[in-house]
Amino acid sequence: MLGSYMLANRQKIRKITPYSACLPMKLALMLILVCALSHAAERLTPELEPASEVELIPALKATKDFRALAPLMRRGLLCDQTSYRQYAAEWFIQHGTFEDVSYLIDALSDDTASTGANYPVAGMNTTRYWANVALIVICKTSFDYRHDASDKDREDAIMLWTQHWKMMKERAERKKASGR
Repeated sequence: MLGSYMLANRQKIRKITPYSACLPMKLALMLILVCALSHAAERLTPELEPASEVELIPALKATKDFRALAPLMRRGLLCDQTSYRQYAAEWFIQHGTFEDVSYLIDALSDDTASTGANYPVAGMNTTRYWANVALIVICKTSFDYRHDASDKDREDAIMLWTQHWKMMKERAERKKASGR
C-alpha cells in the first residue's frame, strides 16, 4: 500500500499527508480572504432607523419576550447615544441568535466609543468590542477580531466574519430546503 508503513505488530497504518488532511475552517477562510479583492466592509443589513434611548431603556430592562425585542435591539446598535449602542451589543450576548449575526458584523465597523466609564479592559467602551463578544458567543468561533487593531486588520477580520456568516446562511438554507 503506497503511503503506508508496517508497525511491529504487522498492522498497516496509512500515512496521513498534509494534502489528505482537512484544513481547519479558519485556515480555509483565510485563503478565501487572501483570494478575495481587498475592499472596505459592505453593510450586510438593510438601513435601519436608529432606536432612541427612550425606546431602549424598557427593552434593556425586560425580563421576557426577548426575541420580540430583537428588532428594536438591532436598531439600538445605531442609537445616537454611544453608550446605548454598547448596551444593545451587550444584550445580544445573552439573547442573540443566528438572525442577529449580520447586524453584529455590521456593528464591528462602528468607530464610536462612550466616555466617562472605568472599564477593566480598554475598549470595553466600544460597540465593536461587545459586538465581537456577542458574535463569538452566538457562532462559537472567533476570527481574531480586535477592537483596537488597525483599520486594515479590522476589515480583514470583518471579511472573515462575513464569509463565515454567508456559509452559515447557505447551510441553514440547504437544511431548510431538505426538510431537516
